[in-house]
This record gives sequence, structure tokens and C-alpha cells, in this order.
Amino acid sequence: MQKKPIPFHLSVNQGFAEAQGLIHVKKSSLVLEFEIKDAIGGFIKSDLKEVEIPFDEIESIAYKKGIWGGTVKIEGNSMRTFEEIPESEQGRCELKIKRKDRNEAETSISSARVALSEYKLDKLDE
Repeated sequence: MQKKPIPFHLSVNQGFAEAQGLIHVKKSSLVLEFEIKDAIGGFIKSDLKEVEIPFDEIESIAYKKGIWGGTVKIEGNSMRTFEEIPESEQGRCELKIKRKDRNEAETSISSARVALSEYKLDKLDE
């Protein structure tokens, strides 16, 4: 289920830094790769990080379209699910999508929701 990666961003440290990255939708997981940059000068503050989140650890995935962009909301089964993702809390992660990427994001997240549902149904059959 390899779809086109979805660019995302999120504010870090009360807006003093920004994480920019890509969401990759795989057959049985989501992969988030990102780096953190200084919000003012754009200087890279971290190495490139890659976090794979298996569907086993995901409770739900949703996309909300807005006027200026959109938001991907991922809810995990545990607080540990997103411990490596900045600004995530209580097992939830919200990733901002820019306006120019929102149609692609909506399509990809819809496919990810279907894949997550199929994965959960297959687990019930086992």
C-alpha cells in the first residue's frame, strides 16, 4: 500500500522550532520521518528521525480538512506509541498539513483508515 508521502509540519517548543517531515502509509504501519528546525532562522536542530508506528499500536486515524490546510489526528493505544514524536501527548498526535497538500493527504489518510480497518479485522480472525 505504498502511497505518495504526505508532507506535514508541527510547532515545537511553543513555536520556537518546527518539525517538518513526511508521513508514509505502509501495508501494516505508518512511518513518520522528520527533522526539527529553528523557526526563526531555519537552521537544522536535529538529525533526521524515522519512527515506524505499527497498526497494532494505532487506535484510529482521522483527517480533518480546514480552510488553510488540514490536520491528521492519530490516536494510539498507549502513551508510548508517540513518545518520539514532538508535541504528542496522552497517546495522541496531531500533524498539520499545508493547503497545497490537503487533497493528497485526504486520499492517503482515507486509504490508511481502510488498511487499518482491514488489519484489525484480520487480527480478529486469528
